[in-house]
Amino acid sequence: MKRTILIVSLFVILVGISVVEEILLKQNLTTLYNKSVNLKNLVEEVENVNSNLVLDEIDELDEFWKSCENYICIVINHINIEEVGEQLTKIKLLGEQNKKEELIIEINLLIYYSKSYEHMLIPSLQNIL
Repeated sequence: MKRTILIVSLFVILVGISVVEEILLKQNLTTLYNKSVNLKNLVEEVENVNSNLVLDEIDELDEFWKSCENYICIVINHINIEEVGEQLTKIKLLGEQNKKEELIIEINLLIYYSKSYEHMLIPSLQNIL
């Protein structure tokens, strides 16, 4: 009887951890998507993307991703999420170089990554069961 209770308890703990991971990953990727869309809208509205307003928004997005990346790397292989960091580096450089068209293209790619990662990276509860 004790063995059964222990096995059921471990199973419940594993399912609980999986659910919490899924919720946190989904929230972080949704926030990344929303911040990327906001950045894209801001870039499309302004003439000079080498302005403090745009560069501050890029820095805020980069800081958000760095804080999330530490957590996400614990749960998911970091090789799978390297593209976001690379895109953010490109976005920073293009913003500083005032290349609006290329910046919009890179932001669109970041938006694509944030949406596609939601389907590729988030552990499914079905995998535990």
